[in-house]
Amino acid sequence: MSKHSLIFLFLFSAALIFFGSCDKQKTEAVHLDGSTKDYFQALDGSQWIYALVTDSSVTQTYNSQGYINKQANADLENNEIMYYDMVGTNIPQLTIRCEANNVLLRDRIALITKNDSIYVGPIVYNLTSTFSSITNDTITQMPTMTFGNRTFKDVVKVALYKRGVYDAIYYARGLGLVRKDHNDGRVFVLHKYNIIK
Repeated sequence: MSKHSLIFLFLFSAALIFFGSCDKQKTEAVHLDGSTKDYFQALDGSQWIYALVTDSSVTQTYNSQGYINKQANADLENNEIMYYDMVGTNIPQLTIRCEANNVLLRDRIALITKNDSIYVGPIVYNLTSTFSSITNDTITQMPTMTFGNRTFKDVVKVALYKRGVYDAIYYARGLGLVRKDHNDGRVFVLHKYNIIK
């Protein structure tokens, strides 16, 4: 072996040892705020039954499925994500997606409606039970709100600036989505539920 070959072999071996011993820098884990889970967590098998305000015999029944709660890739963002689908028969599928966000330092929550097309919105942000929007949606928080004969606690109303499927939606602590004001005038309010935490 020539002198140059030995030097190359030595340098190559040293480089392999050096780079092999370097661990990848892991991004610090960012977790969802506890209040986000209080409002939105619903394990598989949870059920929501919504009734039309003008005719309570018209209902929509949703069941949760596909629940996932995990950390995203530790080498990149390492944000905690939680999501599940709300599915029913002959009604649009809904998805609740929550993600801890280390850039904005608050959780991002999206309601996704899947029918003939996919509608993402509204997207709200939560920082220790203080909800906000970075769009022109109007967020109103109320300690209680009564819809018909039901009173819900810790309610967040999201009035959408750009109305797509909904004019407004309402979330309540422990229940998630409790009211949907559709852009066609129909209003569905949570009538019965069984939320599994």
